[in-house]
Amino acid sequence: MPMHGMKCCSRGLCFLLITVSFWCLSFNDIPAMTNSVGGSSKEKQKGQLNGCGVVAVNVTTDAVEGSHGGTESKFCSDEHRRAAQFCMGKNKVPLRANFVVPRVRSWGELRPYSISPILNLTRTLMPRCQNLNDYLSSIKLGTRSWPNSQNSNDDAASSVFVPFDCYVPSLPPPPAKTCDILGQYNHVIFHGDSLTRHMRQAMYMSMRGNFISGGVMTHAPHVLDQCTCDGQFSEAYVCRTFESYFHETIQPREISGEIPKLCPAATFTFGKQAMAPWLTRKGKTDPGRSVDWNNVDCADTTFKGLLLVMQGGLHWLSNASDTFENMVQPVVVHPKYRECACLGKVRLLWVAMNVQSTAYDEQWPHQSREKALIFNEEMRNSFISIGLTPGEDVLILDWWNMTVDAQTSDGLHYLSDVNLAKAAQILYLAEHWPFPKPYSVC
Repeated sequence: MPMHGMKCCSRGLCFLLITVSFWCLSFNDIPAMTNSVGGSSKEKQKGQLNGCGVVAVNVTTDAVEGSHGGTESKFCSDEHRRAAQFCMGKNKVPLRANFVVPRVRSWGELRPYSISPILNLTRTLMPRCQNLNDYLSSIKLGTRSWPNSQNSNDDAASSVFVPFDCYVPSLPPPPAKTCDILGQYNHVIFHGDSLTRHMRQAMYMSMRGNFISGGVMTHAPHVLDQCTCDGQFSEAYVCRTFESYFHETIQPREISGEIPKLCPAATFTFGKQAMAPWLTRKGKTDPGRSVDWNNVDCADTTFKGLLLVMQGGLHWLSNASDTFENMVQPVVVHPKYRECACLGKVRLLWVAMNVQSTAYDEQWPHQSREKALIFNEEMRNSFISIGLTPGEDVLILDWWNMTVDAQTSDGLHYLSDVNLAKAAQILYLAEHWPFPKPYSVC
């Protein structure tokens, strides 16, 4: 395993040893950004933020009975409170038929709800991130914390993500603000696999302001009955029932049956707009569909821009060369993409490979934690090899630490906690750093 840079101390566990090594080798590789929120990374603003992003005021405080009974719990919003109270004690995650390893099956369908109240014991006050470098580093170097120390590193127990040294959101903003942020763009495109699909579901939860069932992509009563709370992210067949709009790129306000209308004042289109090419486990290539550029015209002065979120690798057997060559490169070398980059009208986010449960390692060794770390470093080098600078031309969202030992439905697909945090962190990034500088050479 290639390693360079400063040497780090052991964190005591095998996989975390590997994590620290890779974190250390690439931490200094995130370039310092000049497009900061205000001041340099060393100039911390006054006023520490709590886990809800506020300076310890205007946060609803209440005691919630359940797994945290008797502990003061802080809710970030009325919806946060509503979801915690509704889902606690009746959080059903349907199991995926014929695709469950014994350890996962032992978890059963009734799980601890993954979205915890923001506990004082696990969320310390933090300063605002002063620039993009700080923000990406605080995500990458954060750690997962278990309110109940007896459950430490237990991926069947609820836990929270604690950023490294400056504020990173764990829950998305209200619907109106979500729509305003996404409305900075003409198109918001997610390009990837099932984990990307779950990020899109979490974005719909954000637009709807509904953590209980906002990620259910159908109005069918039997689905709403079985797939609420964390069940929204189950890979069971019933929970993957989607109405046609979810397979399209569409203006959210045009989705029928929504009361009230989603993002009624915004005109951005949202969706996948592409099926990422993928490699089946039998080795047969499905060319899929690449990003459709027909409606992208960055040369038009009225065209606001494009947010493109890309993620993949599992269907390419964690082979970084194949993933980059067949999925990423066709997009970033496309003439229209280059035109948008030259004009500073495209924000490209690459989502690094996340972590699967160790219960999966025997059956899918190519997706192991060690392989994910190697894949992530090789993907980063692949961007550099074609002249795209990480931290500038492409922003790498490294959620390895955020997903390690997080709750999943089946050992691989995360629940509401992780997916809403992903949506929240993309939205926060887009709010503060919506576009990069134009390419210097075009």
